[in-house]
Amino acid sequence: MEKSQQNWLIKKAQLDHLPGIYAIARSYDCDQLIQSDNMQDGFLVSAYSEDLYTRFLTESDHFYVALEDNVVIGFLLAFSRDLIPELDWVGTQMKSRDQRPFILIKQGAVLRSHLGKGVAMLFFQFLADYSKHQPLISVTVADPPNPRSVGLHKKLGFKKVWEVTPPDGMPRDVWCREPKV
Repeated sequence: MEKSQQNWLIKKAQLDHLPGIYAIARSYDCDQLIQSDNMQDGFLVSAYSEDLYTRFLTESDHFYVALEDNVVIGFLLAFSRDLIPELDWVGTQMKSRDQRPFILIKQGAVLRSHLGKGVAMLFFQFLADYSKHQPLISVTVADPPNPRSVGLHKKLGFKKVWEVTPPDGMPRDVWCREPKV
């Protein structure tokens, strides 16, 4: 399953994509960005290790990369409802709240040089095309606020459906994009 737009190709993540994925994820590390006061382009709070991304290659059914000239320019990690890891507190809570099949978007990021060019929108459209009859669920951190991520979710038709504070103490907003009928 692949999708192309401009010079970009969206495809399933492979082992050889992991260095690019990890480098992009590290560049959005929340703790690092808070210290540099450089959070305006968004951030990731889940500081996954390279080993965990490697596990996600087989454990996630929706782990994609955007490539430009065979270089990773972005990634999207998501799980179908039945594959959400048990250690994912918010995902587990969502499963108990919503019995329908859905896809939980865990993480996504794009090289800063490609921000605002449509790569993130292409990822979401790709996932929406795949999951025509399932809601897409996404979670953003509410404090510290992530206005870039919130703006993207709103632009893509997501609606905030829940506010929750997991055991890590960082409040989250849960967003849902219902399938188009």
